[in-house]
Amino acid sequence: MCGAQPAVAQVSASAWGWNYYGQLGNDGSTNKVPTSTPVPVLNLAGVIAINHGDSHGMALMNDGTVRTWGDGRFGQIGDGTRIDHFTQATVPGLTNVIGIAGGSYHSLALKSDGTVLHWGQLGCQYCPLDIVHTTPTPVSGLTNVVALTGNAYASLALKNDGTVWAWGVNAYGIGTVPFESSAITPIQVFGLTNVV
Repeated sequence: MCGAQPAVAQVSASAWGWNYYGQLGNDGSTNKVPTSTPVPVLNLAGVIAINHGDSHGMALMNDGTVRTWGDGRFGQIGDGTRIDHFTQATVPGLTNVIGIAGGSYHSLALKSDGTVLHWGQLGCQYCPLDIVHTTPTPVSGLTNVVALTGNAYASLALKNDGTVWAWGVNAYGIGTVPFESSAITPIQVFGLTNVV
C-alpha cells in the first residue's frame, strides 16, 4: 500500500525477584512475596531501556520520559514523595532523556543536551554525604556527558572528551578524593583519558 506505515512493535518489560517494596512493578501491594518467574511490569508499553537500584526500578520510554517504581523511602521515585510505589509512575517534568542509571537509593537521568539530573539519597544513611532530593535535580557543573552509571552510593559520568567524573560517597575509593571523603559535585577521576 502506498503511504502505509510499518507496524511498530510494542515493547514491554518484565521483572522477577524480591517484591517487598513493589520493585516488580506489578501492583504487588497485597502480595509482597518474591517470584522466580518473570511478571509484566504494568502499563509499561514503549520502554527502550531498563535500569534499577537496590529496590526500585526505572524505565526510559520512547518519548524521552522516565518511569519509576518500587522503594521510595529515599526519594528515588522522583515524584516528590518518600513512599513506595507498587506500579510505575512517570517522573514529573523530566523530558528529553536518553539514558538512565540507578544506585542503591538514587536515580540518574542523562538528557539529550549532555546534562545529568539525579534524585534520591545521594549518600547513605550513615555516611558523611547524606543528601536527599525527592525530585530530579541538575548535577552541578556537569556538561557534555555521553554515558553514566550509578553504583551503591556514588555515580560516574563519561564526558565527550573521554574523561570520567565521579561524585558521591568515597568510602571505598571512587578515584577522585582521599578515602572516607565524599564529593557533592563531580570531580574528574585521576589518570583516566580517552575513555569510550
